[in-house]
Amino acid sequence: MTLSAEQQLKFLQHPQRLFDEGEFVATYKYALLMALAELSVESGHAEGQVELSLMAIAEKFAELYWPQTIPYASGVAGTLAGVLNQNQGKQTAVINTLMILRHEGAATLSQARKSKSWPKAIATIARTVVSMPVKYLRNIGGVQVPFLYQYPNPPGKLILHTGTASMLRTFHPLIQQFLMSGKTKAMPK
Repeated sequence: MTLSAEQQLKFLQHPQRLFDEGEFVATYKYALLMALAELSVESGHAEGQVELSLMAIAEKFAELYWPQTIPYASGVAGTLAGVLNQNQGKQTAVINTLMILRHEGAATLSQARKSKSWPKAIATIARTVVSMPVKYLRNIGGVQVPFLYQYPNPPGKLILHTGTASMLRTFHPLIQQFLMSGKTKAMPK
């Protein structure tokens, strides 16, 4: 199914409005949009509605946030290295969940994936994703704009609207550029 140029432009207006008018406390909404775009690319050429498992989305969150669990050292004498806060004044639940894997000895994401605690960590991240960005990503300028997926979502999955995965695949480089540029607020890199 090929969307018209007008439909494509209309689709692109939604992420642009999200960047300009969205209400953000942490980086979860950006991470969710990035995860959906990447999973859409990985899903191949599936058309129509595309069903994504929340566990797959949670794994993408883990990939995006894992580098943020590395302690940051300012280089200023007398200061201690620490993990940067990703939320206004406190650490995000996703980072806290991943930090448990680091404290258990996982130095790399590959090691974390092999940890016996990995399934529990991904399930915890999936619950966080459902309770926060899945619910609130649709808030643009104080209005609910359901341009990406069905909400409320069926248990354990997100169902992208017809054509959404195709648009996320087509515009993945542009969406990624928006998310990683200075136009966003502290997106995990």
